[in-house]
Amino acid sequence: MEIEEIVEYINFITPPRLLRFVSEKGENSCDECQKYHGMIFEENAKNIPQIPIHPNCRCKYEYVSKNDLVPIQKNIENISTQLDNWAKQIHTRGKQLLRDVDNIVLGIKNTQKEIELKIKISILITALQYAITAAEKIKLAEDTLKTESHKLQIKINFLGAEVKSLATAVPDWISALKKLHYFRLKEFDQRLENLPQSPEEAIKRGFTKAAPNENWYHRGKGQIDNEKYYHKITGQEVVFDKNGKIVTDHENIGTKNYGTNPKSWEHIKFDVIPYYIWGNSPEDTTPLFRRIFGYH
Repeated sequence: MEIEEIVEYINFITPPRLLRFVSEKGENSCDECQKYHGMIFEENAKNIPQIPIHPNCRCKYEYVSKNDLVPIQKNIENISTQLDNWAKQIHTRGKQLLRDVDNIVLGIKNTQKEIELKIKISILITALQYAITAAEKIKLAEDTLKTESHKLQIKINFLGAEVKSLATAVPDWISALKKLHYFRLKEFDQRLENLPQSPEEAIKRGFTKAAPNENWYHRGKGQIDNEKYYHKITGQEVVFDKNGKIVTDHENIGTKNYGTNPKSWEHIKFDVIPYYIWGNSPEDTTPLFRRIFGYH
């Protein structure tokens, strides 16, 4: 056997040595060096950064044993498994939330008092928002694990089935939020026949006349004299035109509020942001700019 063949055979049976890129991580460390910090490369890999990266570069390589990476690999696998378990729990909860939304929208369990229904809807909105946020964070966490595993030359068999299922579930949850948002116009106490029929009746029934700037979102289509009245407890809302008649067009109509205090975070979360995104109804033609800034 020739020397070259012996060397080639030794290289074949000997696993490549691993090198960890170590930057100084000081005030003068450049972005390029810090980008590679902690990454592990095979010694003879084609993509290994050549040191020095730049003049006066203080970066170096340290040899790493594969045994040193075993605990890290186990930790990453454990975290991946935990993420998948969490994803399964969130997915299961999300399915129940979708059923609850359909029960409300379809009227199957719509026998609650209006206040109770309002609370239930608020809870559902919050739960769906949390589910969407949790799904996005879990996906981000797993993507980060994969990226870091790649940097460390660690091969992980990620489970990820439940994490992937969240990606398909999130659009359904967003659609459920949209259903709940549009449902507010169909609630029993928000139907036209159950609202005050005049500004005078609104005051008698405990409605509050909105401040001038709160009318900005109900004065589209040139209806600059529209005025809104809202109930702080029930969340009902009614808009009257300059003749004292109820406004019913989709762009200016009053809608039920689930956050009844107009200055509260709950009002922004439950009522304002959904309106920015979806308008009052599927028929609402108000441009996004006007939904956000109103007419003033």
